[in-house]
Amino acid sequence: SKLFENKYKPDDTFKKAREELMSEEEIERVDFYLDKFTESENKLSELLEEWEEIHKSYKGERTDIVDNMPENPVAVNILLSQIEGQVSSMMSNNITGSYQGVGYSDQKFARTASIVGDFILKQNHIKSLVKASSRRYLQFGEGILTTSWDEKAMNEFGLPKIQSLSPDMVFVDDKITDVTELQEADYIIHKVGSKSILWAKEKYGEEIGNAIKIGNEQPNFDYEGLDDSESFTYLRVWTRNNEQGNLQLIEISVCGVLLSESEASSPYYANVFNKYPFFIAGLYKDEGSQHYFGDGKALLPMQKMVNKLYDEIILAIKFASQSRTFADPSSQLNPLEFAENDPSKLMYAKNPHQTILSITGGGINTVVLSLLTQILDKVQETTRFSSLMMGNSPQKEMTATQAGIQMQQGITGIDDKRADLSKILGEALNYSLGLCMEFWSVAKAFRVADNDDDFEWVDVRQFKKIPEMIPASGEYTENFKKNNPKDKDVPEYMQLQKTTANEETGEEGTEGVTKQLELDVAVNIGEGLPNNKVALYNMVLSLSQIALPDEITGQPRAMITHQQFKKMVEEYLGIKLQGSNEDELEIQMQQQMMMQQQQQGNPQQVDESPIIQGATQYGNMRQGLDNNLGGGTLV
Repeated sequence: SKLFENKYKPDDTFKKAREELMSEEEIERVDFYLDKFTESENKLSELLEEWEEIHKSYKGERTDIVDNMPENPVAVNILLSQIEGQVSSMMSNNITGSYQGVGYSDQKFARTASIVGDFILKQNHIKSLVKASSRRYLQFGEGILTTSWDEKAMNEFGLPKIQSLSPDMVFVDDKITDVTELQEADYIIHKVGSKSILWAKEKYGEEIGNAIKIGNEQPNFDYEGLDDSESFTYLRVWTRNNEQGNLQLIEISVCGVLLSESEASSPYYANVFNKYPFFIAGLYKDEGSQHYFGDGKALLPMQKMVNKLYDEIILAIKFASQSRTFADPSSQLNPLEFAENDPSKLMYAKNPHQTILSITGGGINTVVLSLLTQILDKVQETTRFSSLMMGNSPQKEMTATQAGIQMQQGITGIDDKRADLSKILGEALNYSLGLCMEFWSVAKAFRVADNDDDFEWVDVRQFKKIPEMIPASGEYTENFKKNNPKDKDVPEYMQLQKTTANEETGEEGTEGVTKQLELDVAVNIGEGLPNNKVALYNMVLSLSQIALPDEITGQPRAMITHQQFKKMVEEYLGIKLQGSNEDELEIQMQQQMMMQQQQQGNPQQVDESPIIQGATQYGNMRQGLDNNLGGGTLV
């Protein structure tokens, strides 16, 4: 039997050249984009070396060259602490989606879309995705996301797949001066990376798989250790370079074989408004390039200087910090015994107090320590991420006002960077909803807001055609009032109508105009509920202590009932509560809150039986001395 693993290699028996598989036009088109790919890689080579150096420093490796450097030189990592500190600050709370309709028509469907959107975020492990994207964004200055359709996910039901890409994997049309404006590009080349021949055979057929030449271009720091004997580099070219201007996907190998080409007569994805599936956030714009740079580039020179200063400190510890001993020959001190420096052995010397002198070493020069402190302060100024946010105590000379300003600036810097990532995550999620409209063919039940008992049946196909609403006309309002005399709420909007003609009879009629759902989607990073269970418990406890007047009785009652409190503690904290009857406990909680309010406000006690002229405490009229009702005499 033929070994299955042999499928990883091309079969030369029926191998065809690409000229036999491709037309002249296809060869010319593939070569055009391969040339663009090669040009883009060459232009990116210097930037790639810079990114590699930044990433090595982030990993704690020395990138600076020093004469007589030891085998394992000291590297005090400042990049890692600054970048990971900012990432963890962004992730302090949960990640939630925000969905708003572009117009009135869209707003009516925003809540339903939010249920699907939150489901997509959860299935894509949004926290891990944000961490990967934010690390690249802070190191290299660019956070890149792409959205694709995973047809095998969820038992082949399908699911949008959102991925974070390294900046060396996406090449935008070089006519664009800013990579964040990539929707204006004529093409975008995505270097997916290494794929096996077996994968190509299964997806595109035996002929195409056998025509591919094995091997990859020189690997960069993201693809170290590639197996060139069984793989090839796979490229996806996204373009609107066709007569119709529609989004088109061309899949090619780096050796020039066309794997597949989508039809140009219609967009590759039907419900994404003909947009590219890429989204880029930039940190600091490099005006001489289409790219951005990040905190990594700004911190790299400081990292090198800190490493050199620590080299000086270690040398000072070895030499300048050690004491020196001077001995008069008359002391008769044995140099060999002194060199052994063994305190357990007895040393003989004549009159050591007079003939032997020890001088303490000068220690580390204060200039070195002062410069090191200044550089570490500049690190915090550069990233606006204060060491106070990592729990370090403030310096002695720092006032409370200065510490507060540093904390506030750190929070402001985090919010600024978080906003960039929130924007591209929202765009990627909005794109994902468009893919669901196209590929989900049946409705599905979705959990609402992580509630175990609350599900909603949603058919995303309805988002393709929703009623297009306009302000209600006077005629529409009058007709509505006539047809619905008991209804006091008159609609402010009505569906736009268009005139149609019957193809058979030619008679004119009207029908409602529809449109595709349009949303403004934002993914709020770190603005949801806290991840910390102690913080969640404090929030639930605070809510349980709030009392509001009842709408009917006017009496104060708890904002959340005992049953709700118990449910929240079980869901958020995982603590199962068992106790007395719920109604009985709720009454006790209300009584305790009323007593607390009375103690806090010190209200005046109300006399249950006041003396009212002309009436008894039981409501009967008093009798005067002459036995007449309503007498004014006090009894």
